[in-house]
Amino acid sequence: MGKRSGKHIPYRRCVVCRASLPQAELSRFYRTTEGRWLADPARRAGGRGAWLCRECANSASTKALRKFFGAQTDQIIGTLKAREIHKHPPQLQNGGMNG
Repeated sequence: MGKRSGKHIPYRRCVVCRASLPQAELSRFYRTTEGRWLADPARRAGGRGAWLCRECANSASTKALRKFFGAQTDQIIGTLKAREIHKHPPQLQNGGMNG
């Protein structure tokens, strides 16, 4: 038998839109033994995992997220907004030099 060309790429399914995407393109949250959902940026924490694609993480409605995360939806939205702010810091104004 021949060898496979290329490396195995794990796919996961977004809990909101149900799209299957490469794991690297999704954000992971995990549920602790106490039932709290926390962000898992390293994608290695134990416990039940939930995956969100970038589009759903940035624009999903509260109703869509509530179907999966329940009462902790507001916490998840806060986490997603905080992560987005750190990814895209605000642009500095140039002090009016151009106008």
